[in-house]
Amino acid sequence: MEGVKTIASGAAKRWQEVRALSDLTASWANSDTIDMKAVRTIAALIVYTMGDAETSNAIEVRLAVSDDGTNWYYDTEGQSPLSPAVHSYQSLTSPGVNNMFRKIFEVPAAAYARIQVRETGVQSNYGQARLRVALAPW
Repeated sequence: MEGVKTIASGAAKRWQEVRALSDLTASWANSDTIDMKAVRTIAALIVYTMGDAETSNAIEVRLAVSDDGTNWYYDTEGQSPLSPAVHSYQSLTSPGVNNMFRKIFEVPAAAYARIQVRETGVQSNYGQARLRVALAPW
């Protein structure tokens, strides 16, 4: 698969960008695909900037996994398979200022993964997000 991120070696490549800084919407947006064949843990750094004139917006984050890179399933983190695990992070600063959050995803058995993001709240001026990941084999 073209553009798939794999485990990197060396400190200079420890953090890999899987979603460049770009606008959010109310719809789920995918990160780049992450090759999980030699990886079991994703440490995600989520950089979220709330849109101008907004006061209580949040970014929602969830994990999608796949065995073939075509059919995707949402991680439930051991909960009901009808309820994907969604993590919500509220902006802690003024509009236009970066907020940084982190989330550890454990992926026991999947060939590929994607992190999906969207913005919730009043969306007259959407915010932006960037995702970076560090991948570990344990």
